[in-house]
Amino acid sequence: MGTGVTPPLEGPRLSILSKPVAAGQGAAVFEDMDDQGAHATVLHRLAAFAIDAAFTLGLSVALMAAWVIHVVGRVPVSEIEWGRALAALDDLTLVQYVPILAYVVWSWTPLAGRRSLGKRALGLRVIRE
Repeated sequence: MGTGVTPPLEGPRLSILSKPVAAGQGAAVFEDMDDQGAHATVLHRLAAFAIDAAFTLGLSVALMAAWVIHVVGRVPVSEIEWGRALAALDDLTLVQYVPILAYVVWSWTPLAGRRSLGKRALGLRVIRE
């Protein structure tokens, strides 16, 4: 007399768990993975993020500096000019995120190879089938 419990990987469970991968379904592919791709450690990814962060920070600073020079008329030197510069930067609270958003969207495009400059510099890539 049975207990009513199907043993593991027998009966209907075997057919459910052992189905082959259907066409279009994601699966791990190891044929084209080299040593560099296999060693994409946390530190490699962190370094790529640091490169991307430095690049986007540089874009934001350049945008804000250009705006300050446009508003003040030159690089601020006196206290009055710095006051005008800081007042002008208050208007750029949301605009400083435009380079970051543009960089993220650009790195998703096929033009950039669907990877950021940091990933490209370190040789990291997304392996797709």
